[in-house]
Parts: sequence; C-alpha cells; structure tokens
Amino acid sequence: MSTDSRFIDIAINLTDPVYRGLYHGKKKHEDDMTEMLQRCKVAGVKSMIITGGSLSESKEALDLAKELDYDRTHFADPETQKKYFRVQLSLAKKHHLPLFLHSRAAHKDFVQILRDEGFGVDGGRTVGARGGVVHSFTGLPEEVSELTSMGFHVGINGCSLKTKENLDAAKSVPLNLLMLETDGPWCTMNPTHASKAHLDTMPSVLRNAFFPPSVKAERFVKGKVVKGRNEPIAIGGVAWVMHRLLQVPYKTLVDTTWDNTVRTFGLSELVDETPTIPGAD
Repeated sequence: MSTDSRFIDIAINLTDPVYRGLYHGKKKHEDDMTEMLQRCKVAGVKSMIITGGSLSESKEALDLAKELDYDRTHFADPETQKKYFRVQLSLAKKHHLPLFLHSRAAHKDFVQILRDEGFGVDGGRTVGARGGVVHSFTGLPEEVSELTSMGFHVGINGCSLKTKENLDAAKSVPLNLLMLETDGPWCTMNPTHASKAHLDTMPSVLRNAFFPPSVKAERFVKGKVVKGRNEPIAIGGVAWVMHRLLQVPYKTLVDTTWDNTVRTFGLSELVDETPTIPGAD
C-alpha cells in the first residue's frame, strides 16, 4: 500500500495553553509548538482549521454561536443556545459561508432548527450558504443518515471511535461526506477504545509518524510527544481506522477526505499540495 499522506485537520484547538507547556495554570514544560508543527510536516498534515480566536471575548461569542451542546448547559441554557444558533445560520446565508457545527445530546432540536432555517437540503446552498460539517460526531447511525441526507459532512476524530457503537456510526458515513480531525488536545485514541483493534493493523512506517514515542508532561523531553496531549499528527490514526471501517484503500480515503475539505471550505490554495511520505526528510 502507498504511504503517501496529505491531511487537513479540520478541528484543532491550537490556542490551548497545553501546546505552550501550561496545564491548568501550571507550567510543566517549555513551549514546544515549533517541534509539534515540525512533526505535523513530517506526518503530512498540510493545513489545519484552528478553532477559537486570539481574543477571549471573540472565542466565547463564536463558541456560543456555533454549538448546540445540551451536555454543557452550565455555559448557556438550551434556549440561549438555540437563539444564537439561528443567528449563526443567518450569517452563513448572508455571507455565503460554510458551517462548522457541533451537536451533543441535542440532535432533534439541532436538525429542526437547520430545517427551519433552510438547511434541510444540500447543506443550505439553496438559501445562500455553502454546506459545512458537523464535527466531533459521536451520535447514532440514523443521525449520520439524517445529517448526510441534508447535505452535511461529518467530522470524525478519536472521540468518534471509542466504542463499538461509535464505530457502527462512523462506518455509516459516506466517503464523499467524510472529514477528518483530531480536536486536539482532546479526543486522544487510547488503548481502551474500540478503535485499537484497527490501529493494531497499522504498518510501522505509519505508526512511527502518527504515534511516535511519548513522555509525560512532568518528564518532558524536547522533540518528544507529550503523553495524553492529542496532536494533529494523530489524524493519520483516524484515517487508518476509517479506511478499515469503510473498506476502501487507505490512499483513496486520504485523498477523498482532503478533496472534501478543500471543496467545502474553499481552500483553493491547497489544491496543488503534494503528499508527504511519513518518515521521509
């Protein structure tokens, strides 16, 4: 099989202080952002969509507008979430933008609002929007079916592949509507997860690029991955599991998810990017 890899991580919280060595307000190691980005280059992560922003007020406003998450009502009650979700949908239509969405324990309301606002067919393109992705998906196969029938892509990460039920949902995502992500520093792929059986089949050349040896933050070694801190390089593990679940060649999955992302988010500057061979200079 080809080892060529070319990824866009559609969800990475790169502004999280852990990537600068700060954990819960405590400095545990030096800033290793540069080394982490170098690992990304070697692993074929060509681009990332960074969630959040540089101003805390902007980040809070964007988080409120983009998410419908009834598991976290201590941030905003459901009615407030629904109100500002509609605001975001209006902005997407007005400015012809793709959506970056997150729904947790809120699927029924989430879908109903999308339909009410004209996003029930073709991802809202008929009302001026440009489709989008429901990222960090952890729902049911029937929810995948409903979202994809509405024209939305589904973003899969390590949290999407924890349990057998998660795997059943993930393998129901059509390849032409699949996107890959890490949602780092969270959503690591752990040995206790159902995805492990698939990761165990990964060739060493890929494993070395996507899951290199790690050390605890307290025992930081410059150039090493920090244990428990998810990085964009792990997107290759997500790709490997999805290639197994969808039963398509690894390179086909990598190339198709790349094309899906470039097309949806209008990343024309990446069209001519060539794959990287993990482990190469």
